[in-house]
Amino acid sequence: MTTWTKATLQNGQSIYLDLEKITAIKRVRGQGKDFTALFCGGNAQPFEITESPEELLGSDFKPEPETHNA
Repeated sequence: MTTWTKATLQNGQSIYLDLEKITAIKRVRGQGKDFTALFCGGNAQPFEITESPEELLGSDFKPEPETHNA
């Protein structure tokens, strides 16, 4: 089943995203930048949205803890 969510591009336009098509998501901060880069499928250029990854994926989203192999 497709799961859609609404996000806001940096220019203020609304965009609807299929969460099942997201391949990578990261928060970009610093040097006057504060946005989430969202990669979908094979697109080389990310969508730049104002919502944080947690806002986009829902408050129930908890990333897996990082493990470091010694």
